[in-house]
Amino acid sequence: MRKALLTICACVLLSACYVVRQEKFEQSVHSWIRIDMPFSQAISILGSKGLTCAGSQPASCARIRQGLQPYSCVERVDVSFADPWMLVDAIEIPKIVCAGL
Repeated sequence: MRKALLTICACVLLSACYVVRQEKFEQSVHSWIRIDMPFSQAISILGSKGLTCAGSQPASCARIRQGLQPYSCVERVDVSFADPWMLVDAIEIPKIVCAGL
């Protein structure tokens, strides 16, 4: 009985781990922001989704994701704009990078 309980607990803990899903992240970003939207609005939306943005041309936005495992992953989005209207003209989503013990 005790062994079964430990196995169930281990499965629950492992299911709470962050799993890299590059395609899903890219789909999410493209549903949040799009080309030709105001740059300030795009940055605001990314901020509301937990990404911290720095820089201006392009702005690099990132968030750190982690589960219970001893590693973290960084999700990034680079957004640039075209003058003079400051409308988003490029959205780049680099590969999610993970590092840890």
